[in-house]
Amino acid sequence: MAAAENIESMRIWRTLIFLTSLNFLFNTIPGLRIELTLFSGYFLFFLWLGLVCFSGYGFFIRPPCQRIDVGGVSYLVVAGSMIMGRPCRLYHTKNDEVHYHVQEILAAFSVFVMYYFFYISFQWLAALWYFFQSGAVNVSKFVLGAAGSPQTLGQSAVGMQISMISLCCFAALFIMAEKGRRYIPGAVLSVIAATLVWLFLLSPLTDLVVWFNTGADPDAFDFQGVLLVFNLIVVFLFSRKIQLHQYSPKPVLSVVVCLVVLVLTVHGVDTVCRYGCFTQYDGLNANKRDHAPSWGVKPKKIVFCNRGADWSRPYYGKRYGQHSMGMFGLLPEYLKMRGVPSEISRQPLTPDLLKETAVLVVFNPRIEFTREEKETVHDFVETGGGLLVAGDHTDVAGTMQPVNNLIKPFHMALNFDTALPLNTGWDNSLDIRPHPVTAHIKKDYDTAIWVGASLNISLPAVPLIIGKPGWADHGNYKNIKRAFLGDYKRDSSELLGDVVLAGAAESGRGRVVVFGDTSSFQNGTLPVTHPFIDHIFKWLMQKRDFRSLAYNSETTAYQPAIIDTSHAGKFSSYSPEKNSLWGLENNLMRNQYIPLHMETFSEKLLFQSFLLIVIAPTREYTDKEIQTLKNFIQGGGAVIWSVGWEDMNPSGQFLKTWDVEIDAVPLGPGKEISELGRVSFVEAWPAVFDSNKKTSVLATKFKYPVIVEICIKKGKLILIGDSSFLLSQNMETYKKYNMDNIIFFRNLMNRIKRN
Repeated sequence: MAAAENIESMRIWRTLIFLTSLNFLFNTIPGLRIELTLFSGYFLFFLWLGLVCFSGYGFFIRPPCQRIDVGGVSYLVVAGSMIMGRPCRLYHTKNDEVHYHVQEILAAFSVFVMYYFFYISFQWLAALWYFFQSGAVNVSKFVLGAAGSPQTLGQSAVGMQISMISLCCFAALFIMAEKGRRYIPGAVLSVIAATLVWLFLLSPLTDLVVWFNTGADPDAFDFQGVLLVFNLIVVFLFSRKIQLHQYSPKPVLSVVVCLVVLVLTVHGVDTVCRYGCFTQYDGLNANKRDHAPSWGVKPKKIVFCNRGADWSRPYYGKRYGQHSMGMFGLLPEYLKMRGVPSEISRQPLTPDLLKETAVLVVFNPRIEFTREEKETVHDFVETGGGLLVAGDHTDVAGTMQPVNNLIKPFHMALNFDTALPLNTGWDNSLDIRPHPVTAHIKKDYDTAIWVGASLNISLPAVPLIIGKPGWADHGNYKNIKRAFLGDYKRDSSELLGDVVLAGAAESGRGRVVVFGDTSSFQNGTLPVTHPFIDHIFKWLMQKRDFRSLAYNSETTAYQPAIIDTSHAGKFSSYSPEKNSLWGLENNLMRNQYIPLHMETFSEKLLFQSFLLIVIAPTREYTDKEIQTLKNFIQGGGAVIWSVGWEDMNPSGQFLKTWDVEIDAVPLGPGKEISELGRVSFVEAWPAVFDSNKKTSVLATKFKYPVIVEICIKKGKLILIGDSSFLLSQNMETYKKYNMDNIIFFRNLMNRIKRN
């Protein structure tokens, strides 16, 4: 009896470890760094697995692979060969410990499967999200109001998913229980009570933290570890009262295999639905450039309604630095490169204007729409048109009312607030809901959402992007100098957790997408967000395809310029930093290029451009990639490769292809006069090349060639012996700019275009 009690006690402790690992692997505590969450989840899972295996039970499970936006937690594989490795001991032993392990394994699988199905349902069913969100808001208001510290919390802030894992645990115990089922209702009520007690204790816990650290500003997310402990205590207390049915191992193995097949099937369907909504359309032919998009019929156009938004672009003149990039002017040009006719219109919105329109785009309208215009837009959507609307925080420039009056029939509206992340930026903080618009978003930064308004939406509209650890800071019309921004301090009426940042709706035969922030569509973010923008317009246009990024001088003067970010170059993606690409991108735009980041090396995307820029890669190029680059250059493409001797290793194999390299002679920083004008270096190194090849020296330092141009058949390679030459610090930052290098770069671009 004592041995059985000891086995049961160990099972309970292992159950607590397993539940804790699930909480980490499913990322039920938002805001933690994904690396820390995964490490903790895997560590605890393998600890549980090791404790199970320690008694001699031959068993192996591949743990769930967590990634909220892809549903990767469903990878759960049983290695049957390991289970069958000791069939005599497994199937013929009468040791009670083996039966306890069989029960534990089946219970663990059951908990995982139950929660996984809840997770999938919660992701796909908007009604379920609305139900839990509304419940969390109302319960938090009531409980925290009764506690004397009223707050408004979303379902993530309330810790709904933590409680759901515990409830799934008791549901599994109820199914498998031989004795003690009468305790399950009490256990469920105790999980609910634990959440209520935790809510009641939030204020005292906050006061305690502030007492120890007066500079702290804790919120509900900071105390979700306490809620997890409360749930584990409930599981510990009640699981001791429940005796599981003793199943024989062989049938259990069959059940486990069936559960695995079921989960993998659902995961496959989930993946296909998430990412199979669109096929890859980054090109038509990897080795052929298309110049004239071919439409079977005259394509409908995209109309950008100009009601006071900024449609400027970067240009040479008096404006340099932070405010020189403009706002939305390059988006129509980008869509033209996609083969979609686009125009900016100041005309009234009439049926005649929208007759040949596929998508109507409205950004930050400062002028109210007339009743006739609103009815026209509503009829346009009902009959199959697409509508894209983006506003901004706190009724900037009086744009909130025109937007809300326009989108009111589609059950969405901008709130008079600012949706703010609790962390620095929304990275690792977004809940990307499954939808054709959000397909292929690999990381939160791909959306470039920054600071905008939250959305007030209701069915049949669905949330697309939700800020989980974020809050809605109410605006203040008295704060005129700061665009009506609020006080950046949370109060009881401001929602904490699960603020909606983007939504979508289908009305009649048409479709609508609304953003509370315009950042995703601005000139400065277009290099990163262009795949996201593609999916938005593709969904809104329904059956009409985008074409390749082919340059067509008849439709736009702009060309695509690919910046390789797939080999972890030595630069930052954060625009204000000195080692960012912001200055380079700004000057590419001035030279009528639209820079596009290549996050994954793509032969198709590469061959849709004539210009590739590579900056100090830290990962080597594969033989296949090098061959692709050779074909690109020989076919007429230009490659600008910026690298210093200290960063040469990953670039060495490619450069050797053309008998060129960077020599280990440090030339340091400084200014020089070159063929293309005065030029400044950050850390120059000389280029060594084969003099028998057709090579031009474009810039030197101490008479050493630093920038050289090598002509290769129809194309060329321009090698710059300075890893930082093209970075913002050497060209243009928010506050400073180097006019010599800006002019040098313009002359370099003109040289490339002429040839």
